[in-house]
Amino acid sequence: MKKHVHQLATILLLLVSASSLQGQIGTSGQTPGSPIPATPLSIKQAVSIALQNNNSYRAAQQGRDAAKTKISQALSNYLPQLNFDETITRGNNPVYVFGSLLTQRQFGPENFNIVSLNRPDALDNFQAKLSLQQVIYDAGKIRGYVGQARLGEEIARKDVERTKQELIFRVVKAYTLHLLARSGQQVAEDAVKTAAAAQTRADSMFQSGMIVESDKLAAQVFRSRMEEALLQARNQVALSMAALNFELGLPVDSPVEVSSDLTEARFDAPPETSLFQQALEQRPDYLQTLLMKDIAKKGVTVARSEFLPQAGFFGSWESDTQTLTQRGGNNWIVGAQVHINLFHGRGDQARLEEAKANLERSTSMSQYMSSAVKLQVKQASLDLETSRQRLDVTQSAIAQAEESLRITLNRYGAGLTTITDLLRAQTDLTQARTAHLQALFDHRIAKANLELASGTLNENSEVVNP
Repeated sequence: MKKHVHQLATILLLLVSASSLQGQIGTSGQTPGSPIPATPLSIKQAVSIALQNNNSYRAAQQGRDAAKTKISQALSNYLPQLNFDETITRGNNPVYVFGSLLTQRQFGPENFNIVSLNRPDALDNFQAKLSLQQVIYDAGKIRGYVGQARLGEEIARKDVERTKQELIFRVVKAYTLHLLARSGQQVAEDAVKTAAAAQTRADSMFQSGMIVESDKLAAQVFRSRMEEALLQARNQVALSMAALNFELGLPVDSPVEVSSDLTEARFDAPPETSLFQQALEQRPDYLQTLLMKDIAKKGVTVARSEFLPQAGFFGSWESDTQTLTQRGGNNWIVGAQVHINLFHGRGDQARLEEAKANLERSTSMSQYMSSAVKLQVKQASLDLETSRQRLDVTQSAIAQAEESLRITLNRYGAGLTTITDLLRAQTDLTQARTAHLQALFDHRIAKANLELASGTLNENSEVVNP
């Protein structure tokens, strides 16, 4: 008898896994001052609120915005580089003085004096200079940088999509887990009522001499354990609500209520072949690996450009005076340059080898991800089918347990069985109801996980609109 009492308590205590809930609760993801939504809250409304408030999703969007600016950074290399410099110098270096006097247009016959040439007085020079540089040909280096930046932005967009899908999945799971906790609390309350009725009946039968005192005490112990399990179930309701608030981006103690119950809903899985195709076409994290491969190709192009000639032109205009207000001389210069890499200590060769290795690595990663996606889709599809079949099994088990309890109650009332058999029958019914609730939860989560694995989970998914 003690074994079955302990079994029932364990079932209720583990009805909602505290460890999984605690893993969802942290110190981040909350937006102080976020408005508390009007209650009751549907799962679709919960998803909408999370997409507005959740900081992990917001961070992904900010990462996309940052990646977008890198395109402009790369494109800027096509444009002329114009700079202005104001330099103030003072010295008596003969070459410096001689050259400065020339650029200041202040050189005179007296400056040819040998003494002044060798030992000139200190001279100030205020130089204002405009300089211009423009790349004409760089063997595709800038084009490679621009291509990498565009691909980087696309990767960031895929990251936003994947973060959104994962957030929707977490909200669906947290919401459904709260429904499970509430239903589990109801099962625990029913178990307490049943235990109280059993104790009352045992007390009456003991008073009439139909049972011994040990049977009466067993009924009391059973009720105490059911009341303890009810306390734990209520705790899981509060904890699951905190986990849902966390995903919504609200303070964990927000007084939010949900509008639905953990009712039966059945979902079918499409053929695996179509699911595989969907996943390879739509799943953001897999598409990211393909984009990373393209970035690696651009990296090879950039590395190779170091070995090819590069050309550009330059120009400058400057004004030189001995004071800021004095009129002086000005001059200009223009030119063109061709740069050829003859030898750089094989560092450029090493960078090319690195780029090729990165390309091979990204190719292998995309192939690995393709296989991993197919495996995840297959597993999710099998989980959905298994959970659907469990609904029938657990529903049938409830009917059988209810009938067994009815028969055992009649037999116990007639003195044809022991209280141990009665408590076992009550435990079996609670276990059957708990197993059915868990099957309902698992089936909904399996559907959400299948859509997540195939890259199709969104606000309009069937699991978000049951």
